[in-house]
Amino acid sequence: QAVGAYLVETVVPQVGRRNRLEVRPPSTAFDSAVALVLQAAPEAALPPRRGYYNWIATRRLAFHGDTAVVLVEQGTGWPAPADDPYALTFYVDQNHFFFVREPAGWRYVRRKFHSHADGGAVRG
Repeated sequence: QAVGAYLVETVVPQVGRRNRLEVRPPSTAFDSAVALVLQAAPEAALPPRRGYYNWIATRRLAFHGDTAVVLVEQGTGWPAPADDPYALTFYVDQNHFFFVREPAGWRYVRRKFHSHADGGAVRG
């Protein structure tokens, strides 16, 4: 719940300001718990815009001592403009989020870039 709450406060407003936020299907019990918190965010209830979408998911949880490391994926997609069918039309970012266990619960510590990809129609 601490991870989901942090993402709703900080990442979701950046990803889902204009478009409905889709929460990608979880693959673990941890991801399912975070997904429930994310699905309750106001951005997840916005009406969909045809062809436009934003999404978020957690993919991995690892522990290193008292630190939890969560891989967070987020992305956006949109239709290519009619005058440029080869335009970039999506991106995917992956970042590790670090949380430290304290007596009051989990506290966010930092984010570390993992990867970025963008693309569109056949490239190259």
